[in-house]
Amino acid sequence: MPLLYFHGWPGSRLQGELFHSSGVKHGLRIIACDRPGLGKSDFQPGRQLLDWPPVMQELADHVQAEKFHVLGVSGGGPYVLAVAHAMPERLLSAGVICGAPPLKLVGTQELMWTYKLALWGQRYTPLLLGPGLAVAARFLGLPQNHSATRLYMKQQCDRDRLAMSDPELYRIMTRAGRESLLSGARAVSTDGNIYSSDWGIDLACVQFPLRYWHGARDNNIPPAWWNGL
Repeated sequence: MPLLYFHGWPGSRLQGELFHSSGVKHGLRIIACDRPGLGKSDFQPGRQLLDWPPVMQELADHVQAEKFHVLGVSGGGPYVLAVAHAMPERLLSAGVICGAPPLKLVGTQELMWTYKLALWGQRYTPLLLGPGLAVAARFLGLPQNHSATRLYMKQQCDRDRLAMSDPELYRIMTRAGRESLLSGARAVSTDGNIYSSDWGIDLACVQFPLRYWHGARDNNIPPAWWNGL
């Protein structure tokens, strides 16, 4: 049974490997694709969140899946909402893990400093965004025991540090992020701008049941952001 996986930001289709063993265990075919402009996917100028469901409809038709599951992690969460809003009749389930909220509604005050820096760079120093992403990609290529990697991980909550101490998980996450960052500033910026744009969705009108999992100690996307939405 197909499960369409929507990766985080920055991220790529390679992140889908995280769920391979679960897919084998539960009889799921994990299908993870790059968003437009990232990895091996063609760039789509002026892309909006609601451009995603028609693409997923084409993908599901291509793999001959009348019904399918969707799952999104972090920055992939809004894409689950978009599919649940636009094509609920095709879904078997919809899951969001630590999903990003609509920043236009909740603001960016509580964002982790790395995301704030990326947003600030897009707005005020766009010419430096490309070199900055190249530096970030090199950082993601560092070995797990590198001093810079250890320093960054100290800023994460204890559960994230424990998870990323697993060499296989570290390999998957850093490889997926590096693939995304090497796609170029235009693609990464366009993908990132989706989160602070108008999603075109009234969240109260999404009738398909969604399952949410969110760590109470998440430093990247504080769960309190979802209160009141």
